[in-house]
Amino acid sequence: MKMNQKMKINFTHSLNDIFWGAIIVGCVFTFGCASTQSAPSPEVPKQPTISEQKAPEPAHAIEVPTESPQISEELASLRQSLAQNDVEKTELLAHQIIDKDTKSPESIEAFLALAQIAMQQKKWNEALLYANAAIEKDPQNLDGLLISARILHEQNKDNEALNKLNQAIEHHPKSADPMVYKSAILLSFLDVDRALEAAKSANDLAPNTCNVLLAYADALYAHHDFADAVSHYEKADANKCQLTEQSIQYMAKLYEVHVQDPQKACATYTRLVELAPDNPYYKASRDYQCSNN
Repeated sequence: MKMNQKMKINFTHSLNDIFWGAIIVGCVFTFGCASTQSAPSPEVPKQPTISEQKAPEPAHAIEVPTESPQISEELASLRQSLAQNDVEKTELLAHQIIDKDTKSPESIEAFLALAQIAMQQKKWNEALLYANAAIEKDPQNLDGLLISARILHEQNKDNEALNKLNQAIEHHPKSADPMVYKSAILLSFLDVDRALEAAKSANDLAPNTCNVLLAYADALYAHHDFADAVSHYEKADANKCQLTEQSIQYMAKLYEVHVQDPQKACATYTRLVELAPDNPYYKASRDYQCSNN
């Protein structure tokens, strides 16, 4: 498989939503893979094709630890500043911890904090240096491996990103996060069967977790298992998971084309119009579906 020629598609659970703690990740993609026929609909503006979409982003939230025994005041302050997205203070505290003792366990967290700041600024090479520094000190560190995979993916080095995720899965077999992210990357170049396998493994581990529910729904949708996809999207919605715009877009398309429920399609397209009131496709689809109620 040639990773450097992968198709670019969009993660609904972007890092801005997922990776930085708003979950991210959930993962719906614009595949254009609906195959069944629906009732004739009015001409509406064309949606972007797969090749026009932005590259996907991981579905893992690196959460600041809430409990840790006997941490230093500096590390507690670092965690707080990172959670508050205080870039200047985070960088200052991280460097202080590293300069104090570069071999200490706390320095691993400091390197990862610097990696996350660099990632926010899209300084991928710098971020990778910090992530590698953390992994060098602890090769089994889950957050380090996931952050490294995210960076490598952004650099279009998906073979290396998948290697990092496989290491994370090997060292942390009870964590669903690397499987969710692996599924998302595999879906980004439409390796649907392997993506579904990874998402199912994540679902077996954590079936009621938001990012897992959405990742599994994404993979089911791509695999054309539309009934199961609808079920998982609805479960995520019922669990008050943070569905992104594209997550809701896929639900709307499922209701419109596969379930053929105009009432639910109308309600879901209405949600999309509320999110993006200037989108002509959403407006036209809402008006058509609502007119059928």
